[in-house]
Amino acid sequence: MKNRMSCTLTLGAVVVALAMALANPVWAQEPDDAAHQKAQAMAKAVTEAVYGMPQYTAFSNVDFHITVSGAVNLTGVSADKDFKSTVCRVIERVDGVTECTNNLYQVGVSRADRELRLKIYASIYTRYLPAYDTVGFGQRAAGGNRAMGPHAIHIVEDKQHVLLYGYVFSEEDRASATHAANVVPGVIDVKNYLRVVPKPDGS
Repeated sequence: MKNRMSCTLTLGAVVVALAMALANPVWAQEPDDAAHQKAQAMAKAVTEAVYGMPQYTAFSNVDFHITVSGAVNLTGVSADKDFKSTVCRVIERVDGVTECTNNLYQVGVSRADRELRLKIYASIYTRYLPAYDTVGFGQRAAGGNRAMGPHAIHIVEDKQHVLLYGYVFSEEDRASATHAANVVPGVIDVKNYLRVVPKPDGS
C-alpha cells in the first residue's frame, strides 16, 4: 500500500513550511514516519531546484504532487517557455525523483503581457505592499531581475486577466493586493487566491 501514498504541495507552501511549519501535506493515507520524512525531503529539494532556475519568477505559479515512489507531477502556470520546457529536466536530477510529468499551463508571452506583468508587480511590491518586497523564505536568484525566485505573492496574468497566488500576513494586505492589481491600466479583472498566514516571529 505504501506505493499509493502521495502528497500535494505548492512551491510557496513548501517554503512557508520550511520557515514557519505552516504547510501540511495532504496524504492519501497516513504514512509511516520514514515515508513522510522522505516525501518532505524530496518536496524541499524539488522546491529549491525550481527556485534556483533563473526562468522561475513571480509570474509563474507551480504546484507539484509527489508519490512515495518519487514520481513528480507538475501543475500550475508558466510565464516563460524556457522554464516550461526545461523544468522537468532540472527536477529529474533531484535525488529520489524517478520521473517528472509536466502539466503546466503556458500563459501568453507577448510583449504586451510581459509589460503588464511588470506594471502589476511594481504596483503590488513598490506602491501598495513594499514590505513584501523583502519578505523571502529563501534566496532570490542572482541577477538584476527583482521578479526572480521566491516571492510571497505570485502574479499570474493571461490576456489581461489576473490571478494572485501565495500568502500575505493579514486580510488588509490581501485586499490591498487585489486593489494594487486592479488599478493597473489594462487589467480586466483580478481573482485573489492569496492565503493569510501568521507573520513569522521577529519580522
